[in-house]
Amino acid sequence: MLACTPQLALTLAEGLLHSAAAREGDSYAVWVSNATLPLAGLLYAARQDNLGIGWVLDAAANTYRDVDEHEPGWVNAAQRVADAPLLATALRRTVNMDARQRDSVAMTVLEALAAWRPSREGGLR
Repeated sequence: MLACTPQLALTLAEGLLHSAAAREGDSYAVWVSNATLPLAGLLYAARQDNLGIGWVLDAAANTYRDVDEHEPGWVNAAQRVADAPLLATALRRTVNMDARQRDSVAMTVLEALAAWRPSREGGLR
């Protein structure tokens, strides 16, 4: 299980984003504050049904508004975290941003999750 409470999800998201910011530099750091709550929302959403980090990675890359109800994505994550309105609102707000801003937030989230992305060789980074 990734994050069993909204507070734990927020703490984990902050740690992941600050760690990535140290690697990526100033241009990345600008987006960290915009990405913290959405990343926490994705992590918290995965707690239901023990979806795991694979679901989080798939969801992080899917900011489309029109998705199947079972498809990993920001819209469905917002529904899964309805008990944490701050996280749900952050996910919905980000999905509705201007495309360039939304993509910048999504890329920031994906960079924070880089350690879990499969490498080209098939294993984890």
